[in-house]
Amino acid sequence: MAAVLDESMDDLDGDDRDDVSENKRKSRNMSEKKRRDQFNILIHELSFMVSSNRKLDKSSVLKAAITFLRDHNTLSERSQSFEIDSDWKPAFLSNEEFTHLILEALDGFLIAISQLGEILHVSESISTFLGHVPADLVHTSFFDLIPSTECPSVRQILSQVDGDSCSPFLLGDSVPRKEH
Repeated sequence: MAAVLDESMDDLDGDDRDDVSENKRKSRNMSEKKRRDQFNILIHELSFMVSSNRKLDKSSVLKAAITFLRDHNTLSERSQSFEIDSDWKPAFLSNEEFTHLILEALDGFLIAISQLGEILHVSESISTFLGHVPADLVHTSFFDLIPSTECPSVRQILSQVDGDSCSPFLLGDSVPRKEH
C-alpha cells in the first residue's frame, strides 16, 4: 500500500504533493484531537465519581479510581466469605442491596476502621449526620473525627480486636444530625 502511495505521489507535481501531505497531516491531527477530547471527557466524568469538591489532575483521578477499585475488590472478596444468611434475607436482593436498605432503615451510618484507626469504608448516610462526604474520609484517620479525650479508649478497644475478626463494635451513643 505504501509503495502504491509513493508511486502516486511521484506522479503528482510539487503543489499537489504538498496538498496531499497537508490533508494527511490535518486528518491525523483531527483524529488525535478527537481522541484527546474523548479522553478528557472520560477523565472529567471519572473525577466527579472519585472526588467530592476539589479539582484533581488526570493522574490523581486515575490513582483515586485505582484505589477505589482495589478497595472495592477487597471488600467484595471479604463479603463473599461473610455472605448474609439467606434465611432472613430476601433472595431477590444482593448482599450489597440488602445492606444498603438496612442502613437506610436504621437511620444511622457505618464506619469501618482498621486496627490502626484508618477509615476503610464510610456509608453515604454519614453526610446527614456529620456533614462529611464519604470519599473524603476513606483512608484518613478515625482519630481526627473524635474528641482527643476519647482517642486513648478507642485505641485500647482497637488494640483488642482480632485482625481476622469482622465483629462490629459500638463505639459511642447515637450521633445527632448535623443542622444545615
